[in-house]
Amino acid sequence: MTIRDALNSALDEEMAADSKVFLMGEE
Repeated sequence: MTIRDALNSALDEEMAADSKVFLMGEE
């Protein structure tokens, strides 16, 4: 698992748990 995969997984979990969580940014 890469750092990117870990971040994506964590974001998916947090967004599923709390609809107020969102991500804003650029790659």
